[in-house]
Amino acid sequence: TTTSPGHRRALLEIAARFAKPVIEDGYQIDLRFEGRPVPPLAAQGGAGLVVHLHSFSKSLFPGVRVGAVAARGRPLEALLALKRATDLSDAMPLQAALAEFVASGAYDRHLTRLRRVLRGRRDALCAAVERHLPDAAVWTRPEGGTQLWVDLGHGIDTSDLLADAVGAGVLFAPGSLFQHDGRSSSGLRLAFAMAGEAAIEQGVAALGRLVTRRLAAGPRPAVGAHI
Repeated sequence: TTTSPGHRRALLEIAARFAKPVIEDGYQIDLRFEGRPVPPLAAQGGAGLVVHLHSFSKSLFPGVRVGAVAARGRPLEALLALKRATDLSDAMPLQAALAEFVASGAYDRHLTRLRRVLRGRRDALCAAVERHLPDAAVWTRPEGGTQLWVDLGHGIDTSDLLADAVGAGVLFAPGSLFQHDGRSSSGLRLAFAMAGEAAIEQGVAALGRLVTRRLAAGPRPAVGAHI
């Protein structure tokens, strides 16, 4: 999710007021395939309080296990001390190979191909959601990344829906995982990085059938409720 410029400014102002660092996880910053680039918080000031994290694990492959940290001041000093106390350094040959891969332009060419694939899968997912999910469902068309957030509405608890979805061969992250207190949510996160367009269509169609049946059956009683 990319927050609005006003929200980003307000976040930096709060961080400065209380002198607290902001951890910015930019693991998908290279995967934007549409719209204008959004500068990281670390590029918008923050009085040295923003710690920007970057990873190649999403844009290349999980096993690369190499990333970068952009920080300064006390946060940087604390991170360096922690790194020295744990493993001193990551694998130098892997870092050297990755540095050469980036410097040669091969990484940029890889990103061009990857963004094209992700855009096609994003389009397939949005079209499938439009076709198969109920009219009350709301989502925002992402301009990058690998995920789509959908709110099913109708008071559907997606944590409760997940077990039925797994039985139908569909996986998603229920909205309760993204609530600070774990409360129920009608939202869910759908990922499109690993599934081809045909699989996306089949999966969303199956999810749509489950949601339709759930709506027809009416709300389920809460656990422990008296009937």
